[in-house]
Amino acid sequence: MGEGEFGIVHEICRIKLRKRFSSRRKKSEERRLYMEANYLRGEEGYARYAVKKFHPEVVAEVEEEFEEKRYQPSSSLTASQPQMDVLAVEAALLSVMSHPNIIKMRGISNENPLSMDFFIVLDCLSHTLEERVHDHWKEQKRKWELMKRKKNRKKKGTSGGGLFSKLLKKKGKEKANGDSTVSNGDAQEWDEGGEQMFIEQSYVAYDICSALRYMHRHNIIYRDLKPQNIGFDVRNDVKLFDFGLSRELPLKDMTEEGLYKMTGQTGSRRYMVSMFYFSNFV
Repeated sequence: MGEGEFGIVHEICRIKLRKRFSSRRKKSEERRLYMEANYLRGEEGYARYAVKKFHPEVVAEVEEEFEEKRYQPSSSLTASQPQMDVLAVEAALLSVMSHPNIIKMRGISNENPLSMDFFIVLDCLSHTLEERVHDHWKEQKRKWELMKRKKNRKKKGTSGGGLFSKLLKKKGKEKANGDSTVSNGDAQEWDEGGEQMFIEQSYVAYDICSALRYMHRHNIIYRDLKPQNIGFDVRNDVKLFDFGLSRELPLKDMTEEGLYKMTGQTGSRRYMVSMFYFSNFV
């Protein structure tokens, strides 16, 4: 489904439980049995859950490091580099966070959280914000703009050419004078479609802010906000995911200046705030 610098995500095509819980853990057992029976969604057979684990290349690097240090690699390799705790951090945060716009964790491995065999089970998302922007919103905007330009050319009795830029420059003046050249059903569809897309984008932005506000209220900083880490489920609800670089900010760790000492240059450079890129303090 997707992969990042440290992790890779796969759809879960089947769930088969190997061990049953005791009657004292009835609720947990009921959830596990539900997942075993409902790992696919509806008649279409879409995956309901996904598993996230360390990327094979990361595992290979750790194995090579063990060999160089003359350690015998085993089936339960332990991450030795500081950045290799990303899955453990994500599991710990998701286990305590509950918000409609934050992805839900449905299960974890019984391996050591710092083991290369550790994994987490998450809800399966249909697509990301990056995909929606490029595959839907930009395409719809292009379609509506072409529709409007085509109608403008037809009204002016010309086939286009250099008139495109003139029409665009004249658009504001015509609107101010109430002399719009587009007044039929196509124009109405363009206006309604553009308004609908703007409303949809506003709702998405609001849900993202709601999730971040929830995290900040609980002294958790995300540190990797980007379109690739924002997804949508089958109900079209916004879901923030990938919390491996997130950190909790305990008050005891605050400096006298009201700052926190953290690792600099964390996240994706294109979307990284300047204070992360140029300093170790936030």
